[in-house]
Amino acid sequence: SGSFPFANRVFRCWKKGGRSSRSDHDLRRPSGLRLAQTASPRGFGSGEALRKPEPRTALSADAPDGLFALAIDEARLAELTALHAAAVEPRPVFRLALAWHLRQRETRRSVALLDEVQTALETASPQWLQRADLVRAEAAWLSADLDAARALLTPLLEPVAGGAIGCDACSLMACVAHDRGDLPASMAWIEQARSRARHGGDAQRLAVAEGMQAFWTVTADPAQAQARWGDLMAKRSADPDPLVALWSALFRGLLHGRRSEFVEAIAQFATAAELASSVGHLRRAIAACANVSAGYTNLNDHSTALHWSHRALDLARLNEWPLSVGMCLSELTLSFRRLNRMTEARQAVDEALAVLRPLKGSGTLMAVMLHAANQTLAEGDVARALAEFEAICRQGSPAEPPVLGGAHLGRAKALLQMGRTAAAAEAAQLAVTHARASHYKGSQFLALAQL
Repeated sequence: SGSFPFANRVFRCWKKGGRSSRSDHDLRRPSGLRLAQTASPRGFGSGEALRKPEPRTALSADAPDGLFALAIDEARLAELTALHAAAVEPRPVFRLALAWHLRQRETRRSVALLDEVQTALETASPQWLQRADLVRAEAAWLSADLDAARALLTPLLEPVAGGAIGCDACSLMACVAHDRGDLPASMAWIEQARSRARHGGDAQRLAVAEGMQAFWTVTADPAQAQARWGDLMAKRSADPDPLVALWSALFRGLLHGRRSEFVEAIAQFATAAELASSVGHLRRAIAACANVSAGYTNLNDHSTALHWSHRALDLARLNEWPLSVGMCLSELTLSFRRLNRMTEARQAVDEALAVLRPLKGSGTLMAVMLHAANQTLAEGDVARALAEFEAICRQGSPAEPPVLGGAHLGRAKALLQMGRTAAAAEAAQLAVTHARASHYKGSQFLALAQL
């Protein structure tokens, strides 16, 4: 990834056996890593431009389609902010566009901008009002109010909603379904988004829909994902549009991770974190940082993993999005446990469970429940840990194969410690079955070793 200095520094650091420069004392203080809480967090590197800027057309209220691209970089955001500030009477379309591009950079401010201009939007173009509803729906999704997000999105799915708005609504509906743990529904929605983008001739939205589809295919079947999407995603790694390149990096990072190619996964996810931050897609930036942390954990570099867990959590705390906060706390739990900092591990996982409990069926909640059960087992409360592992297994279909495999693996460990050898062997065999279904080599190794 030669175009991304920060990702290369991360990669070289590990290859040389380097570690985080923070002391153990500093690692206890996540505030030491907090990014500047400006209107637009500037990402992860030295501030260098990730890509050479493409020729631009001027932003104009007379050409509103240009105001509502899926993402804009910091320079474009500054231009839009200046247009809004310079107007004697700020035009509603500029305020709406600013709200759209701040929807993940500063979610609360984004919604406040919509409130200020709501009356004007109701008497303006119907598409402006629909775009405002789309921003509100995304804010609801980020806040884990999935029912509210779905209610706001449903009217936007009608053909009358227009190409870009209907496409964006389908993409966001896919994310809502994914957060509910319904991967088939999310794939169906993203296929609709892809179809609408293709029909509307929107190259950026088509590429992003394909990137999302490719990424989620990896979770179901990495071999199929590579066969169908591998060449295209590799080509798009050099795309001049950072948002298109972002999905290429996410796809390749997840694919490397499932193959247990952790150094390569780290490099791709670090690239994804930088790209996502540069265009204001902070939820993807947070997830990418958490995946970098997971990569270092798998390399037994737990201090650096903790560094990246804190970095992800600091970003998630900017807007307090429950799923993001819970996911980051979950990674933090694992890092603390591997460093034998058990009190901090328990505090982190308990907070993660409290944040995510309302999201029943969420794959993230299932993963956090697995971390909590493993933490209980590490604390020596074997009977309670067994009950927690079995509760995950009873969830059935909402839990992905890696989570179910991990739960059965935990059952096997607990049962063996209780002297129930036959039951432990049966649980270990189930762990092997689910690990194979997940196509994740690391899980297969651990399950087979336990068996």
